[in-house]
Amino acid sequence: MPSNTSISNYLLLISGLRKPLKWNNSACLDSHAKKCSLNLSPGWYSVHARVRDVDSGVNPTGHTLILDIAERSEPLLLSRSVNTRRIIRLQEKVSYVMVSLEDDLDPSVCLDISLTRITRRRAKKRMLKRMNRRFDPVQHKDSIDNTEHVQIDMLRSHGHWPSIEELYQLYQQTNQRHFTPTPYASWLQDHLLALANHWRSSDWKILPTEKLELLVLTMDDSEHSAWQESIAALQAISGERSPVIRIVNRIDKKAVTEALEQSSHVVLAGSGIVPGLEFLVAIIQVLAQNSQCELLYTDHDQLTENHEREQPVIKPDWDPYLLETGNYIGDLCVVSTELYLHIDGLEPGTAKPAIYPFLLKARAELHRDQVIHIPGIMFSQPQRNDTSYQDRWFTQHSDELVTRAYSTLQPDVLQALPRVEIIIPTRDKEPLLRQCVESILELTDYPNYHITVVDNGSTEPATSAFHDELHDEARYDVLAYPGAFNYSAINNFAVENTQSDVLILLNNDTQIMQSDWLTRMVQACMLPKVGCVGAKLLYANGRVQHAGVVMGMKGVAGHAFRFQKSDSLSYLHKLRSPHQVSAVTAACLAVRRDTFEQLGGAG
Repeated sequence: MPSNTSISNYLLLISGLRKPLKWNNSACLDSHAKKCSLNLSPGWYSVHARVRDVDSGVNPTGHTLILDIAERSEPLLLSRSVNTRRIIRLQEKVSYVMVSLEDDLDPSVCLDISLTRITRRRAKKRMLKRMNRRFDPVQHKDSIDNTEHVQIDMLRSHGHWPSIEELYQLYQQTNQRHFTPTPYASWLQDHLLALANHWRSSDWKILPTEKLELLVLTMDDSEHSAWQESIAALQAISGERSPVIRIVNRIDKKAVTEALEQSSHVVLAGSGIVPGLEFLVAIIQVLAQNSQCELLYTDHDQLTENHEREQPVIKPDWDPYLLETGNYIGDLCVVSTELYLHIDGLEPGTAKPAIYPFLLKARAELHRDQVIHIPGIMFSQPQRNDTSYQDRWFTQHSDELVTRAYSTLQPDVLQALPRVEIIIPTRDKEPLLRQCVESILELTDYPNYHITVVDNGSTEPATSAFHDELHDEARYDVLAYPGAFNYSAINNFAVENTQSDVLILLNNDTQIMQSDWLTRMVQACMLPKVGCVGAKLLYANGRVQHAGVVMGMKGVAGHAFRFQKSDSLSYLHKLRSPHQVSAVTAACLAVRRDTFEQLGGAG
């Protein structure tokens, strides 16, 4: 295993022969750039770059590699989950290759690079295949991102199949756009235009806006002008049907009290908030069509001291568990006046920013169908100069926050202590099973659990001996399940032959790392509207394997935060906070028995 992160750990594969790169040290640019002398003839080449972790054998977080071939830069993006391949054309003889990285690699990471000579015909075939794979005619029907594919179709429609030179030019344009991130300002302009087209297309004549009256509570009178612009945008398209909107400074206690008596909803705005032109347009439409809505929020970005917008915060839908460990909603939200008064609102007559404490109080009063998240960047809030301090504070207090989140959401579980059945399918592999079972028995502090190992035809003596070792362990039993391996059938069989209230489906290649793992999973699992609960799973090198499944990744699904460091803060601190996800892996899954049976078991 490499002992450091220097680029000398990289390997070069040329024409099928692997050998260490022979670096010309006098040509070193810095610790992340090295020069290799070689001889390459003119022609077509396939470049293949692969990052691998020698401990786990998996690809770590993506890195940006710059491959400079004879002063001709070919930027390559090394993805988290796939190898990177490029087709390049060398016009003349090449005497060296320079490789540079934009960031550090971990000590256990190696980079393999290959340069393979290919025929002209194969180069053309691979470029066409690459571009067709990038193009989805349904998803990108009206997108500007298919420019090169459209140009190819135009050439074909005129009876002209693109030459390899034309194809290579389009291929390079596709790769360059894929490699170069779109500037946020450019993306935001298109995004705001899309929002305007969406929210201004409604028929206001049929929207029931008569009962809506909004009170905007601001922190400072100087912020009123931004709100007046948003009101003007609303009135321009709603006309006479525009609801009454009052803007009041929170310091003015009397004005706030009077305005609350006449308002149906309250807009809580923190200091320095700048609403987008579509903010009021959107929330009025949503509130008019959702009378049950008690809390509404949108996405936002950050406003720098130079009044530049950056760092968009794309938020999940209502997640009371995530809210317990931080204010992911931000400094602007809309609540019903009834809810606002019911929990005593904000502290009157003061400019104290108390939106997050208000949300924590409101959380206990809200059901999921009463909270609406409107996707879209609809306001900006001042960039916090103490972001690093906030991250350090969260790092220091994350355990306390997470513990509070569990105890607040389900305080009675530790008193009821429902019985838990841990089901572990296995076939031989005694060292893995031993590690799994012993870690449960030695570490788990939850008292009311039982382990059922479902043995699917083990034949190795070591496995039978391990079962015999635990013969007198009251918390351990073995069920025999002969026949072909079928994960779903095995678990269904185990559920039918056990009686516990809570089920844990656990792979035999897992190892418990902390004593309260089962307590936390049971606390979350027993919440009324929770279907199942997963755990953060790590590879042997400490990197994240699973922290929830995101539906839609790569057209199907994928693991969020995969290959990140287990203790990283991550987006919205999700790696350290309980939060809702689309799905979880059954490698470690908790589910209530009644839920499992209602769904007909594992399918």
